[in-house]
Order: sequence, then structure tokens, then C-alpha cells
Amino acid sequence: MIKLIEQSPSPPKAIKSKLHAWAYCLTDDKNWQLSQEFVDASSGLTVLLLQARRRYRLNEKGEGYSLPNKVFLLDQKSTRLLAPKDWRPRFEYKRKEWQDPKGIFLLQVERIWSETGDYYEEKLFKTENMQLLMQRQRLAFEEKEAESLLLKQLRKERSLKNKSQSLSLTELSQLQAQKMKESPCLLLLSYVDEENKIFRLWSKYTALELEDEDGQLCQKFDSLEDFWWFWNAAGLFFLYYRPCHHCLDHIERPLFLCQWIVQLGNQLRQSQNLNSSDYFLLQQWENLCFDPSLSSSCFKQFCPICQQALPYNPRYPKRICKNCQAKAQNEAGQSLRFYNQGLNKGLVLETLGPKGEVLKKDQGRSQYYCYINKQLCLIHEGRFGGILLRLVD
Repeated sequence: MIKLIEQSPSPPKAIKSKLHAWAYCLTDDKNWQLSQEFVDASSGLTVLLLQARRRYRLNEKGEGYSLPNKVFLLDQKSTRLLAPKDWRPRFEYKRKEWQDPKGIFLLQVERIWSETGDYYEEKLFKTENMQLLMQRQRLAFEEKEAESLLLKQLRKERSLKNKSQSLSLTELSQLQAQKMKESPCLLLLSYVDEENKIFRLWSKYTALELEDEDGQLCQKFDSLEDFWWFWNAAGLFFLYYRPCHHCLDHIERPLFLCQWIVQLGNQLRQSQNLNSSDYFLLQQWENLCFDPSLSSSCFKQFCPICQQALPYNPRYPKRICKNCQAKAQNEAGQSLRFYNQGLNKGLVLETLGPKGEVLKKDQGRSQYYCYINKQLCLIHEGRFGGILLRLVD
């Protein structure tokens, strides 16, 4: 399948290594290509991932399926290519356990051998009653070692503790107002309008002054609220103004206008009156409102189908809740079920009959369209894994 070429010059069709002074040649099958080459963080071996040029195929029944990847390891010292059966003796496949310092959580990790690449099975328990809290499978060969479920849980516990001590929008605004009174000069905002003109909002004790890029005074305001009504007169300020990136390191963060910006964003996400490109423009301003001292519950998001509250995720502002996902249907009104078949095996879509029986199974594509309450939606894999369902603009 793959051959290591140590001496130069290498054949014309050989693939030069990005990490070493040699090349690779795919020998017996031209339908495969080298898709990834990296050094495994735990073993130090070079990982070569081969992927089919046409990954998605049809079987004899006309059902779609995807070809799994092929994995080889390279020992740099011996310059020997290791197939799955060769690398198995080099790793330990016994279950291991870890506990946190206080003995509250127990993590079980087992490495599973596979011809398409080893993977870990992780299970996190609460030690007191051995209640299963989380479980997952993840690839064992990683360029950067992934965070364990135990560390993720401890980080979550710290986050919940910090959340109880975090500030609301009102409390943050009160602290910012006090800072304005005590500071002789603060740059509160710098933005660019539709004509690419730059403006800056300064706080000088209790006075607010809007200046152009030459420092000429344009207008004075009695309060931040007065400026907000001037700035957001059209109701959607982010369609007309964008942050001036040259001044991001100099303005006060989080923005002193974050109370109004976040409230407007929450209202728009609940009404679902914006398309995805408009949300991206809004997100540029919301990013300037994030701060560790500010409670994450200040940022709100809602299911576009049933209006159920969801955890805030700016990458997918139109994602659909799990209850509505269960209502997904195709054009013919048949119910759909979708899931990840496994690591490196892609998205699976099943068409169900009246009694829940599987009528058709398809895994030939990376995304599928469906309908929920007669609204067009898209099923696809998330950027960091998992399956997402979102409303189409």
C-alpha cells in the first residue's frame, strides 16, 4: 500500500514528507491518497493516514457507505513502516484508572486495537456510588494529546464555582460607570462606518466625546445610554458599523456598551429575524463583550423551531434543540434518524417506517437536508465532532 523512499531523487509521483528527509510512494492502489502526516504525541511515532479519493461508495443495494481510513505508523529510528498488526505489541491495551486528588471522580481508560487506527474508550464515574457521568471514544493517535474526561469534569466544576461568583450585566455596568468617574481619559469605542471613516468615543471623567480619526470633535453626549440611542438609531448597528481592529488593543474591555449589545443580541436570537451572515457581523461585537467576570448566562440562545432556551454557541446561532430534532422528516414526510457510525466513519441517515423500522440507510454524504414543521433544515457534522441540526436561511 505505501512504501518509504529514503534516497533521493525520489520518483516523480512520490509524496515528499513534511516532517522528514524522505518520501512516500503509494504502490498497489491509485485510489488512495496520503491525507495526514503527523507525530503521535504519546508514542513519538509518525502517523500516516491514507484516505480514499472517492470515500463515499454505493453497495449492491444502492445504499451509500464510506470507506474507512487506513493507518500506518513509521518508526523514525529504524525507518520501518508498521501496519496495524505490527504496532499492536508496542502499546498496552489494558484498562487503566485515575482519580482526582479529592477522590470524588474515577476515570477508566482502555486502549482498543483497530485496523483503522487505535482508539480510547473513556468512562468517568462518581466514586461515591459509581454513577456513570460521561463516556466517549476518541482516536488514540493524536498530534496534540486531548484533554481527558477527568480534567474536563474538574474544569467544569471550577467553571460552576466561578459562575456563582460572576457578575450580571447590570453589576458590570455599575462597575464601569464608577471607573468612568474615576478615570481622566478612557477610550471606550473605536469603529468604522459604511464610508470607511474611523470614529472614537472617549470618556473624560463624566463627559463623552465622539471624535473622527483626525481627533476633531463630532458630538458630545451626557451618558452612554444617550450615545447608544444615537449609535443604534436604526436598530441594527452592526450592519452599519464594524470594530476598528487597529485600536482593539487600546479600547476598554469588555466594551462599556456591552449591556445594550448583549441584550440586543439576545432579542434577535429569540426572534430569529437575521440570516447567518448578519449573525456573523453581530458576533464581531459580542466577542468584545466577553469577559471572565461576566456570567455566561448573560448570553442567550433559543431553538428557532420551539423557542426553547439553549446554551450559547455563536458558531451555530440557528441550531435546533434535541426535542425538535426528533421531528425531522424527509420530503415524503417519513421520519429520519441520524447518528455518527463511529470514529472516521461519518454521518449515517436512516429513513424510518410507521413502526420505527429502518426502510433505508444512507451514509454516502457529509450533510443532508430535512424538514421540521415544514421548515428546511440541514443535518451535518459539527466542526469539533457530533451531529448538528440547524435551520436553513
